Amino acid sequence: MATGSTDDLDGTRQPGSRARYRTIAHGAHVVVVPACCPNGLHVLTGTGYRVYETGHTLRVSCQQCTQLGRPDHSWTFATNGQRAASAEFDDEPYAELLKDLARR
Repeated sequence: MATGSTDDLDGTRQPGSRARYRTIAHGAHVVVVPACCPNGLHVLTGTGYRVYETGHTLRVSCQQCTQLGRPDHSWTFATNGQRAASAEFDDEPYAELLKDLARR
């Protein structure tokens, strides 16, 4: 996956990556999102998060980073219009992206 760049207007990390999905037993799609914030400081399930889709974009924001005014408070992933019934956290599908984050 490509290294992200920062969009200074909305604090979003643009990783140039597609969102990852899996299909659960009854056929519904679940979007899989990173468990840590784009700054690498917080586990999203512990500090609060927001996952939302608009058009062909999925955003995952860290509420702690947002409240602290930190840059890069959200992940942004391309969806190509695919919709999910729910979301789950898993860093494994984003291993390369997270390696890039650790190098910063």
